[in-house]
Amino acid sequence: MYKRIGVARLAKKTKTGEMSANEKWAWGGAGAALGILNYLITGYIAFYFTDVMLISAAALVPMMFFARVLDAAQDIGIGIAVDRTRRKDGQCRPYYKWFALPYLASCIVMFLNPPLNGGAKLAFGFIAYTMMLFMASFVGVPSGAQSSLMSKDNKDITDITSIRFLFTNIVSVAFGLVCVKLLEFFGGGDMKKGFLPMGTIIGVIGVASFAWAYIATNDRHIAPLPEEKPKIPLIGDLKYLKNWPWLSGFLATLFLIMSYGINLAVAIYYFTHIVPNQDLAGLALAIIFVFMMPGGIAASFVSQKIGKKNAILSGIMFAMLGKLFMATETIPGIFLGLALAGLGMGLAVPLMGSLMPDIVDYGEWKNGASTPGILNSAISLGTKLGGGFATSIALLVLASGGYDASLPVQPESAKQAVRFAYIYLPLIFDILAFIFLAMYPILKFRDRILSDLALRHSGAKRFPPVEKKIALSPFELKQLEKSANSGLMFRLPHPFLKWAILKNLDKLRKPEGIELPPEVKCDKPISKEQCEIDGTPNKVGVKIFEDGLPGVKPLFFFIHGGGFLGGDSIINEQLLRVVADKTGAVSVAVDYNVSPECQYPAPLDDCERALRFALKKRDIDPAKIFICGDSAGGNLTIALTMRLVSQGELLPKGQIMLYPVTNMDSLSTESHWQKGPEYLNMRKGILITREIYLSNPKHRRDPLVSPMLAEFDSPQPDALSLVAQRDALRCDGLDFAEKLARAGGYSRSVLYVGAFHSFINDVGRSDIADDAAGEIVEFIKARI
Repeated sequence: MYKRIGVARLAKKTKTGEMSANEKWAWGGAGAALGILNYLITGYIAFYFTDVMLISAAALVPMMFFARVLDAAQDIGIGIAVDRTRRKDGQCRPYYKWFALPYLASCIVMFLNPPLNGGAKLAFGFIAYTMMLFMASFVGVPSGAQSSLMSKDNKDITDITSIRFLFTNIVSVAFGLVCVKLLEFFGGGDMKKGFLPMGTIIGVIGVASFAWAYIATNDRHIAPLPEEKPKIPLIGDLKYLKNWPWLSGFLATLFLIMSYGINLAVAIYYFTHIVPNQDLAGLALAIIFVFMMPGGIAASFVSQKIGKKNAILSGIMFAMLGKLFMATETIPGIFLGLALAGLGMGLAVPLMGSLMPDIVDYGEWKNGASTPGILNSAISLGTKLGGGFATSIALLVLASGGYDASLPVQPESAKQAVRFAYIYLPLIFDILAFIFLAMYPILKFRDRILSDLALRHSGAKRFPPVEKKIALSPFELKQLEKSANSGLMFRLPHPFLKWAILKNLDKLRKPEGIELPPEVKCDKPISKEQCEIDGTPNKVGVKIFEDGLPGVKPLFFFIHGGGFLGGDSIINEQLLRVVADKTGAVSVAVDYNVSPECQYPAPLDDCERALRFALKKRDIDPAKIFICGDSAGGNLTIALTMRLVSQGELLPKGQIMLYPVTNMDSLSTESHWQKGPEYLNMRKGILITREIYLSNPKHRRDPLVSPMLAEFDSPQPDALSLVAQRDALRCDGLDFAEKLARAGGYSRSVLYVGAFHSFINDVGRSDIADDAAGEIVEFIKARI
């Protein structure tokens, strides 16, 4: 018997230690120290360069852009270094110790403002600014990556990222409210002279915070290094960036931070030249940070209610609404808009950080290597480039409007440029962030990823072990080349591919043009009889193969594949002949009605009718029924077996699954995501098949459609699972065979190395297919 289970139960949570409150706050403190420096850079660095160092806005645009690009590029190198670091004190923690003092030195050098002129001054500014960014990265990238090493619990991850965000913003609000006053105080009344002591103090705070983080945090989830090391270290490790969730998260973060960064960078210009009341600039920045705090406090709660992705999207929508209020250009409207934008950012930003461990886990699941360092650049790169591009773009807009810091009054074109940069440009970037985050794909199958990784990390083997047999022969290589060429259609976008499949259904259903294997030589003459029975709604074809000898016989009942849309048993006739010859069984094939004319459960009903027809038509032992099918037929094989067992009238002796579809609710196994021409992008095709086969999306979770979601409370009929290595359905077959074994029944898996989908169609001309037929024969003979 079976019953349905939820997806959440497919994954088990594992912990190797609890995080203390001190550890959470220490990690948050490191983020806060970096956040203070980032606040000064984002909010005041452009002003420092233009109004203190007297570098023109036009000259600063390429300088700051190039510096940020270099900083972003070296983040990749830092990430690679972190991924290869294995020290006694951890993987990420050592970087706090190594780079705390260089970080302090860079904060001091940045604001020295030596008496230089022209190109020399520009060169010094570029070098000092770049080095400060570099030193912050040498601490920031490992610190960000550390979250995926501290815990694997989803709630803990959300909690620590929220704490870090709140800690950062509390400190930033306090700093923002007094920043101008502190600059004036340290400058003896002239804020332009206060940047050097301010930078020194920020550097000292950083050293203290990094020391706290080094002492209190724990890198407790360090994965082993991959056994295979790339020959070219940098280029080899870049392969781990072939990760769509990483790209989606990176682009969403980039545009979100650009929106936020432009609001901060242009505030001083807006309130100096448009309002004009320079004292309100600090208040405007403080309002954003003040309202980020309730957003950050609510982030964990909201994400638990509606999910992380939806919570982030909601935050971005708040930010967009805030920009619309700012467009009124009244003081109340601007401050209300800033409050809404801050609330939205408070909800979105910490949860963006909490996506990072998911991206790391996905990368390890897909590529076989845990790379938190290089993948953390999804957030680090987005934050760095977002902040840098924000400043550069803001300066570019100001320069295009004719902004000149030496003028006592700015021209109207410059004021219009300030308005556009402060209000409308951030709105555009909010919209882009929303679009790219909407494409973020991981969360719906995160439980499956964690379950697979837990199995890998435990060192557990499949139960029972998977047997590996036979590599590709020259014939299979030729067939592989054909399949690669025939798979071009599957590269079409989803809507066009669906249209093309439906348009070519006749070709899928007619065997004309298919090169059938030669008829196999049998020891006994095998007869063939074709019948028709009533189906749903059309007639169902039934083919019967037998040796003609008298006596009660076993039944080998075969269900062909074809994606529930097509296929024909004619391509499997040689297998039916071999089984009838070698086992003495009556081999029966059913040509059931297919979709879209007949959707679930009609094809399954047809198969049951055909099986019962065969039992009446021939003298068959009902205790020796073997059901077999390939691909979609493998799915129907399992479903028919489950249905018969639940009815209690007939108990199949065995079920033989050839690369079956076992989970149509979540196509998330490792093999579904593998690329290469031999896979024919099957995942996309199966998604379309699912749409056509199932009239109701709720059917995806029906155990007779997705048997991986069934829970068996007793052993099931003996099972043989034959799968191909180069097949998107490889894991479907192996996982379900393991599930049956754990339920207490006999289950055996064979993996054909080098083989690809539909190999059973080539019995009589392929070593792999012939061996598979032999496995089926031996499985049946052992039970009759």
